[in-house]
Amino acid sequence: VHRMVQEAEKFAKEDKEKRDSIDTKNQAESVIYQTEKQLKELGDKVPADVKDKVESKLSERKDAISGDSTRTRWLR
Repeated sequence: VHRMVQEAEKFAKEDKEKRDSIDTKNQAESVIYQTEKQLKELGDKVPADVKDKVESKLSERKDAISGDSTRTRWLR
């Protein structure tokens, strides 16, 4: 019984870390989506240099969240 309790505690910590990582990824995806939507809606009102910079950062974030979930830590 003691061993089972220890295993449950260990897995609870791992589960929390996974859940936190997934939450972070979901938040990042939401921010990316909203930002892309705003850029599209604003169209030519956004200066080209600003739009290019924002799109570059969005691309970096997409790359970070599309692969290894441990990389999402830096998005927080």
